[in-house]
This record gives sequence, C-alpha cells and structure tokens, in this order.
Amino acid sequence: MKISLENLGLVLKDKRGGRGIREVAKEIHISPATLSRIELGKQPDLDTFTKIYIWLKVDPGDILGSARLAGVNTVQQVSNDPRVLVQYKAKQTIDPETAKKLTELIIQVQQSVQNSIVE
Repeated sequence: MKISLENLGLVLKDKRGGRGIREVAKEIHISPATLSRIELGKQPDLDTFTKIYIWLKVDPGDILGSARLAGVNTVQQVSNDPRVLVQYKAKQTIDPETAKKLTELIIQVQQSVQNSIVE
C-alpha cells in the first residue's frame, strides 16, 4: 500500500496489527490518544509526523508524494528543535493539500538550518 497523508492512519493501524495502542504509541514516542486520532484519520502535527516516519522507517517525501524530498536523510533531524515548530490543531480546518505543502516547506527549512549548523 502506498503511504500518503490521507491513508497514514490505515498504514499505522495495519503495521500495529494485533498489538495494543499503548504499546505501539510508546514505541513511536507519542500518546495513545494521539495514535488513536491519527488512526481515525486526523492529520498529525509536525513533531508527531517526524516520529511516525522514523518509526515506519520511510522517507517523508514518500508520504508527502514529493520527489524533491525523496532520498533526503531527514531522519537525522532533531524533531524537538525549537527553531522550527508548527502544529496543525485538530479543530482548525486545513485541507490535506495545504498541509502537504506546509510540511514540505518546513522540512526544507529544517534541512537548511541543519546544513548551516554543520558548515
């Protein structure tokens, strides 16, 4: 199954299999309530999205459908970096395409910041 933001919850639920939400949420380093909401189709915030793609061992570009991000090693990024933080709140309306574009932009900014620190 191809992973996208729209089916991320189904992919998580499928990978979780028969294991409990609490056990898997602990592995991902998110709350069981957050995992449950995502499995029900809610969009994750950026920090949660980062933890999920690391746990799934996939490139975020694969999930976002962006060839520009595919193959970029974003797993090395620090997900709790206070310089870049965006949250998509559950009750605010944001369409999936906008969320996708914002996520791509944020990942590119994080990569730029990380590269400037290394240099």
